[in-house]
Amino acid sequence: MGRVHGIETGYLNMVRVTLAIAVVLGVLAVGGAILWYALAHMATAGTHSPSDYFESPAWGSIRHRVLPTFPEQRAPDGSRSPAGQNEAPSQSPIDKRIARIADNLNAQFSRNAGDETGFTDRYPRRLLEAWVFDESGIPGTYLADYTDRLIAVSETIGKDQQINRIGSIDDRARVIMEALDAFRLAFLAQLEQAESRAAGANAAAAAKRAEAAQRSVYLGLGGLGLLVSLVLIVVLLRIEVHLRNQVHLQTLAGGRTADVSGQIEG
Repeated sequence: MGRVHGIETGYLNMVRVTLAIAVVLGVLAVGGAILWYALAHMATAGTHSPSDYFESPAWGSIRHRVLPTFPEQRAPDGSRSPAGQNEAPSQSPIDKRIARIADNLNAQFSRNAGDETGFTDRYPRRLLEAWVFDESGIPGTYLADYTDRLIAVSETIGKDQQINRIGSIDDRARVIMEALDAFRLAFLAQLEQAESRAAGANAAAAAKRAEAAQRSVYLGLGGLGLLVSLVLIVVLLRIEVHLRNQVHLQTLAGGRTADVSGQIEG
């Protein structure tokens, strides 16, 4: 009888250890699921802006689109208007950034006496302002950055020696304007690429978050399922022990009753 009791005790101890290990594993699974989701969410949190991937085109990267196709010398065709003739009167002042751009581009005509404002004579500052702010097609979010970069590019264009060698004042001004338009198109192309890359990065981050959430749910459900199963096992074991104790008590009670009856009959 003692050997049977020892086997039962060892069996129960083994069951207790197994249950304890299973409980620890279940808790670790649930905690790991929560931690995994939190870390994955933190790692992919935030959105990617196109400005993170945008690189403004440099004059050197678009210069070949404008200059090689134009002759260096052409006689003036007499279409130039007198200085300031095309400047439309307006009550509002010209934006200072536009004035800087115009001054940078007029530098190409500094060697031509009487034509120092050769660019703004043909493309007045008011017209240039409307072209930059209203007709460029640049989204409003990037318009300020576009204007600032246009100032730097206009300074480079104003110092370009190949443009300066164009003899015709009109052709020189036209080349400058086409150079500005080439920069605008390159800027829009770079911006479109940046927006595409930012959208791809945001989609990838969202996919990672969704994948992490899915795995966390599976891991968490597995841990909870294990804990629930352990609770049921423990309940069943306690029921079994309770029933065995009841049977044992009933057996003892029956034995005592028989002993008492035997003593009375004796």
